[in-house]
Amino acid sequence: MKFLTVLLLFVTTVHAERISTRIHSIDRSTDGKNPHLIKFENGRVGFVSSEDKASLTGLFEAHQKGEWMEADLDRKGNFLGASQIAEPKSRNLEDPDPRPAPTSYTPTNLSSLTEATAIFGNMRRSGSGQCYNRAHVWTYEEFNRSGLCSMKLFMFFTRSYIYQYRYKWWFHVTPMTYVNGTAMTLDRAFFRGPATVKTWTDNFIYSKRNCPVINKYSSYRDHQDTEHCYLHPATMYFWQPRDLENYELTGYEKKQFNSSEISHAYWNAF
Repeated sequence: MKFLTVLLLFVTTVHAERISTRIHSIDRSTDGKNPHLIKFENGRVGFVSSEDKASLTGLFEAHQKGEWMEADLDRKGNFLGASQIAEPKSRNLEDPDPRPAPTSYTPTNLSSLTEATAIFGNMRRSGSGQCYNRAHVWTYEEFNRSGLCSMKLFMFFTRSYIYQYRYKWWFHVTPMTYVNGTAMTLDRAFFRGPATVKTWTDNFIYSKRNCPVINKYSSYRDHQDTEHCYLHPATMYFWQPRDLENYELTGYEKKQFNSSEISHAYWNAF
């Protein structure tokens, strides 16, 4: 196929980072100055020169076919090359046996910050896997441990923000709970305890601008130039951005944990 045999070969470099993933979407540059943005399913962004038509063609082909790949990115996030691989097989490292899902979803409202801090302390220490897999394991385990019905908080970085700061990610996600009605994030990968939403976003948004809250994925997808970020809350059952997209398109709402997703999350996150 073009993507493998003609377009791209791995580029050997000391500073290359190799990721195994698929392409979520491609944000094509229209001004001829900024690079094309390749948004990978694992959250990373790859920058492709606006003049590199061969790479863009191959990446579009790989995206349309849903191919898994190993992609090389340099230290600045520039796309160096890729090779098609078989879909990774997750290993069932844990026994996915969650509590029965509640008949109606009401997020838990804790009575004190002390409770939230204790929950945070029980969470596994952060591994090297993808943020959405860590968040899925954290919410799953706490639900089984204490019955906590937590939320997920997805933060999406816009094209304008990525360009301005040469940012290497297009989304991040964390577990979130409520303490006396106030939303508190539980991101053990980047914090030492529960944090307010604004404190959490400021850790990633260098401009310190507020992130508008949205309830449709398209509100992020279709408005890339006016804001630096958007926040999309979801229940703990939503795993990846594609779940948010599917919910908007089809109305299908996840209402329980999926055992294969939990297995994959364990395999990747820790």
